[in-house]
Amino acid sequence: MGFSSFTRERNRHTSHSLNEPLQNTQTSGAELEKSIYTILTIDRWESLNHMEYRLASLRPVHGRLALKFLNWVIKQPGLEVNHLTHILCITTHVLVRARMYDFAKSILRHLSELGIGTNSVFGALMDTYRLCNSNPAVFDLLIRVYIREGMVGDAVETFNLMGFRGFRPSVFTCNMILASMVKDRRAGLVWSFFKEMLGRKVCPNVATFNILINALCVEGKLKKAGYLLRKMEDSGYVPTVVTYNTLLNWYCKKGRYKAAFELIDSMGSKGIEADVCTYNMFIDDLCRNNRSAKGYLLLKKMRKKMVFPNEVTYNTLVNGFAKEGKIGVATRLLDEMTLLNLSPNCMTYNALVDGHCSNGNFEEAFRLLDMMEVEGLQPNDVSYGTLLNGLCKHAQFDLAKSVLERMRMKGMVVSCIAYTAMIDGLCKNGLLDEAVQLLYKMSMDCVNPDVITFSVLINGFCRVGKIKNAKEILSKIYKAGFVPNNIIYSTLVYNSCKMGNITEALRIYAVMNRNGCDVDHFTCNMLVTSLCRVGKVVEAEDFMHHMSRVGIGLNSVTFDCIIDGYGNLGDGLKAFSMFDEMNRLGHHPSPFTYGSLLKGLCKGGNLVEAKKFLHKLYYIPSAVDTVLYNTILAEMCKLGNLHEAVVLLDEMVQNSVLPDSYTYSILLSGLCRKGKLVAAILLLGKMMEKENLSPNMVSYSCLVDGLFKAGQSKAALYLYEEMENKGLNPDTIALNTILDGYSRMGKLVQANDLFSTMRGKSLIPNLATYNILLHGYSKKQILVASSRLFSIMMRTGFLPDKFTWHSLILGLCESGMLDVGIKMLKMMIMEGVIADQFTFNMLITKCCETGKMSKAFDLVNIMNSLGVFSDVDTQNSILNGLVRTSSYRESHILLHDMLEKGFIPKCTQYITLINGMCRVGDIQGAFKLKDEMEALGISSHDVAESAMVRGLVRCGKIEEAMLVFDRMLWMKLVPTTATFTSLMHVFCKDANLTQALKLMGIMEHCGVKLDVAAYNVLISGLCVNSDVVSAFELYEEMKQRGLWPNTTTYAVLIEAISAENSLVKGEMLLRDLQERGWISWDWDGSTQQLNEGLIIAMEKIRSTADTAEAWSILNWWDPPVWGCWWAPILGKCEFLNPGGSVKDRVAVKIIEEALESGKLTRGGVVTEGSAGSTAISLATVAPAYGCKCHVVIPDDAAIKKSQILESLGATVERVSKHRKSNQMNGKPLEQTIDYTTGEEKQSTVLPHNCKAGFFADQFENLANYRVHYKGTGPEIWEQTGGSLDAFVAAAGTGGTVAVVSRRNWNQQVNTDFMMAKLDGAFRGTDLEAVEMSRVLLKNDGLFLGSSSAMNCVGAVRVAQSIGPGHIIVTILCDSGMRPLSKFCNAKYLSQHGLTPKATGLEFLGIR
Repeated sequence: MGFSSFTRERNRHTSHSLNEPLQNTQTSGAELEKSIYTILTIDRWESLNHMEYRLASLRPVHGRLALKFLNWVIKQPGLEVNHLTHILCITTHVLVRARMYDFAKSILRHLSELGIGTNSVFGALMDTYRLCNSNPAVFDLLIRVYIREGMVGDAVETFNLMGFRGFRPSVFTCNMILASMVKDRRAGLVWSFFKEMLGRKVCPNVATFNILINALCVEGKLKKAGYLLRKMEDSGYVPTVVTYNTLLNWYCKKGRYKAAFELIDSMGSKGIEADVCTYNMFIDDLCRNNRSAKGYLLLKKMRKKMVFPNEVTYNTLVNGFAKEGKIGVATRLLDEMTLLNLSPNCMTYNALVDGHCSNGNFEEAFRLLDMMEVEGLQPNDVSYGTLLNGLCKHAQFDLAKSVLERMRMKGMVVSCIAYTAMIDGLCKNGLLDEAVQLLYKMSMDCVNPDVITFSVLINGFCRVGKIKNAKEILSKIYKAGFVPNNIIYSTLVYNSCKMGNITEALRIYAVMNRNGCDVDHFTCNMLVTSLCRVGKVVEAEDFMHHMSRVGIGLNSVTFDCIIDGYGNLGDGLKAFSMFDEMNRLGHHPSPFTYGSLLKGLCKGGNLVEAKKFLHKLYYIPSAVDTVLYNTILAEMCKLGNLHEAVVLLDEMVQNSVLPDSYTYSILLSGLCRKGKLVAAILLLGKMMEKENLSPNMVSYSCLVDGLFKAGQSKAALYLYEEMENKGLNPDTIALNTILDGYSRMGKLVQANDLFSTMRGKSLIPNLATYNILLHGYSKKQILVASSRLFSIMMRTGFLPDKFTWHSLILGLCESGMLDVGIKMLKMMIMEGVIADQFTFNMLITKCCETGKMSKAFDLVNIMNSLGVFSDVDTQNSILNGLVRTSSYRESHILLHDMLEKGFIPKCTQYITLINGMCRVGDIQGAFKLKDEMEALGISSHDVAESAMVRGLVRCGKIEEAMLVFDRMLWMKLVPTTATFTSLMHVFCKDANLTQALKLMGIMEHCGVKLDVAAYNVLISGLCVNSDVVSAFELYEEMKQRGLWPNTTTYAVLIEAISAENSLVKGEMLLRDLQERGWISWDWDGSTQQLNEGLIIAMEKIRSTADTAEAWSILNWWDPPVWGCWWAPILGKCEFLNPGGSVKDRVAVKIIEEALESGKLTRGGVVTEGSAGSTAISLATVAPAYGCKCHVVIPDDAAIKKSQILESLGATVERVSKHRKSNQMNGKPLEQTIDYTTGEEKQSTVLPHNCKAGFFADQFENLANYRVHYKGTGPEIWEQTGGSLDAFVAAAGTGGTVAVVSRRNWNQQVNTDFMMAKLDGAFRGTDLEAVEMSRVLLKNDGLFLGSSSAMNCVGAVRVAQSIGPGHIIVTILCDSGMRPLSKFCNAKYLSQHGLTPKATGLEFLGIR
């Protein structure tokens, strides 16, 4: 329908609606005026229609009338879309004819937004085109509207529709379409559209060619762009400055400055002079590429050519020099601007402020701000933001706060950006608590944080591994009404993966998807990489398929991660399968891809195939590089093939692939791993000689680690210092190497200090850091520190791996808590961590050592169920356990099982089993084992027969042993030296020296050389039978044959000559000992001096300790007195310690472990409730460690004890004693007392104002046991030369007897006195202790206390029970100086009936 008919129809409805209200209601004046105005408007349209406006030229008044009518129409109810489109199109035509193009564009924009499509809009315009006698400019306007709205496709479609209707768009419209295509990087469409232009006979202009030249430059086809410029000139087009500037701009971007200057010269020859924009473009590009000096030279060239630089020129140069750190030059340029009357703007000053802040010159930065205000320039947000960023980067937070105050004083609103800058600086400097406080301050200042503020905090917490805190910030984002963006989620995913918590990373990824955040390739590839890193390559491949399903296209990085994962597993077949899939999908492999494939072949043991594949890669351009060689070299070195690695290095050089520093680092690592440290150090020296191969962090770390493992700790620390001096700041891995070294050396205090240093340097400790420290604590059995460190690790967000669990289990096993260790193993499995073979073997070995074979077999079953197969170490441990429990038949069965599994038993295992069977009387079984041993080829026939002989000897069947021995000789089999020695020992013991010497002759006849043990057996036998002359002949024979007599030889001979008083033989022995450096002795010929020399020699033989720990050899072998001939009782003189008792050892160990674990710090207070020696020892030792001591004693304790304690610097608190009831809360006391924690005990003793106190707790502290396990027990064993028959000690806390009693036999520490391995016990009385102390003082000059005296009572009783020829050890744990008020007080003893009366040992029944 036509416009006039449409308006008439609308007029009828409008008149009806207007008249109806007038008849029914009274109309106000304003409404009446509006109605009249509407009627007049419609009438004007009617008159315009009757006047046939189509033929008349329209003026703006007609356009405004059309707009008014349109404004009225669109407000009417019930208007349909086609009616609206019709009226809009007519109005557009009218406006175009009235030359009101901006209004026309606005209406066309509305048309494009109606959603009716390009064809419909174009059709509607065409339908009304003839009605309004419009012109084609309306279609040009439509195309331009589409282009401005970014609808290039609709613009091109309109262009095509115009062609179908015979319209030809203007060249300017076509240029706009071309420019939009270039902007959207649609290179192919540009040229096809240009052809369409030419086909429609649209003549291109200079602007068209400018656009085409820019299109070629965008594609990087600068040569073709230059060709097009020449064609343009040949065709008669005159290029403008814009044309040349376009090409010049791209020449600069690509760094082709020579071609750019040639083009400038070409411009000059054509009469086109470069303007200031041309030079500014050059200078800007030079400054962007850090070539500001070249830009300044160009500035001088501008002046010569009379092209005057403007503010933009100087701003660009100032900014460039400032970024390069040349602040002095930038300042001179600012002064030059002032001389040229060019006013610097805020951008100029901001650039200088940024430069000064980067250099930390904040005083100059503040001066520039003041200068801006003097010049009338108000510093803006950028100025203050730049200053704030600089201050925060340099940790000048106080100055940053003053800047915020200055902004407020200037009336500026401190925005969220300023606060975010400060929070970012605090986070980067590790001040996370301050950052959170600043976030709260933002809220108090009514500044709402945005998502970026929260992102900065989350990134800060993630950087230090505090994922839990990062999640708390994430919850604050939700509370603030924001939705976390994909960057925040990606940050959390990245850091969770970095910390090895892949489960948490996948959980965050799932939340990210549910919230509709776009997941990028980086996040997905990080998850794939993390899955592959933990060996879950199949799951990584499933996730890759998930990526395809959700529309995230796979890229080459994704495939590289999967291929590398299979490569790390040594599954070359899977890696190549994934490689084929990668090629099928069109992804190009990189050198990293080929390196992963090579890694898979190498780790799979296919080195030959790996070399073949490497040679094939030479046919692929740029496939073989240094990284590829480094990959295969690394795998070769890990496998220990150093020779192959060196050959490959030569091949690498021959193929012109230069090794880099990491190549040599790999070789260094391989040499260190093989223990070839000298070669590694020489290689490091060669690297230093080459200027282009300076040693890197990896090189030093490998060598430091190797030196630590080789026990060269001083050299390792020296190398570490050299690394720091060379400016190589150690990273977490390098510091982990030092940490591991300290841990291996047992220096846990230094390890703790280094751990604190790592955190102080903002280095994030990784899981390996915690594992190293945990392992160190576990070896030292410091369970409290292990537990605390484990808690810190968990709070930090690290999940324990198999090494973490292994360290915890190791600590429990070393501390005797085997059952707890097994429970922790089960907990580990429930957490989803599969224990490795090493952890299982450790637990199984401990079970077998303690005779818990059922638990050992349970552990083997768990191993098998988890797919962890037992190895030869597992089988050996079980076999040893069965032998230890005399389960010989089961041991035999296990040997057969080992053979079936491919494990070859050792010869010693068969011999041990033969001896055991003989011991229990199973001679037939022993012979079967011997035959089996020979049949399997485990040993030779003579070794097997010899084992049988020794087994029979050990079970006392001498006749049977001699029968087998004679049979061996008859069969011309040569018995082993140990066999001869065993037989000679039996004969000597039975005083059958003739037979023993006969065996010696047989040995020589068989060609078997006598060793020191054989000679010692014969010499001992001869001495016992008083044939000292023959014994000394054998001694001389030993020396002639080049055998060195040992301590046993000398001890036996000294004993023999002491009985005979042989001066010649005594002198000979002492001379020999002096030559060997054992004693220093000058003899004056007297018998007394000779005897003294022999006594000194005997003491040297028995002990190598210092004075404080020397042995007191008590002459208790005098038959008239003791009745136990030659039963020496050795007393370990612990009363010579600084504190006067054995408790000094305990005090030192308690304080050292407390300091190592952090429970006690220097300057802290050590507290103990004791009136005995432990309190005095703690008071003595504590000041040496910089600590104080607080002792609580009963109020009835001797005054002298409190005086001693106070004299030693301790504070003494006396308390009244009270008796506990037998029940507590209705339960027996025994059930409740064990649940009192160390913290509860500590709180009952320490003052409330003491913040650094530590309760020693001697009865419960495991240090009491460990000090004897690590010190006292080994010392006794070493100082007696292993010749120890009995150990006697009274029980106090139980530490000494519980540990020493088992340490010598089982090497097993006990945590309870009830677990002590006791062969007997004696009950002593107070009177016996008093009597013994007086005897010791009278006969030996030893002034000992009651505990030492009671130990000696027990020692004499043991000597009586076990008879002569045995060595007995006891502890002389305290002196008699301390108990003077009671134990040495005659009046006190008389009151209690303890007055000593004996003159000898008659009180023990010895007359």
